Amino acid sequence: MPIQPLVTFDYQRTGDTQPEPYLEEDEIENLFEQTRADLGSAIARKLAGVVCADHQQAAAVRVNLLYDRQTEQMDVSYSVEPCCQLFLQRVVQLLHRVG
Repeated sequence: MPIQPLVTFDYQRTGDTQPEPYLEEDEIENLFEQTRADLGSAIARKLAGVVCADHQQAAAVRVNLLYDRQTEQMDVSYSVEPCCQLFLQRVVQLLHRVG
């Protein structure tokens, strides 16, 4: 079985809820969970078996999900926590590859 990357997620909600929100709190939670499942599997697929040639470590990726109740928008960002700069470049290239 190939080495899997370490993928962690942080969820946050900000802002005041609109008087008639498009999504209720349980729907926001479902949105977080679906996004986590989809992104988690995509990242795991792209980085499966990828290890640093120098340090033999797998990639660590932190995904931040931020839902703003005021604008009813979710921002997704991620950071890669590599063992070295060369491995960072390789991981970012793989993550940005379409497919």
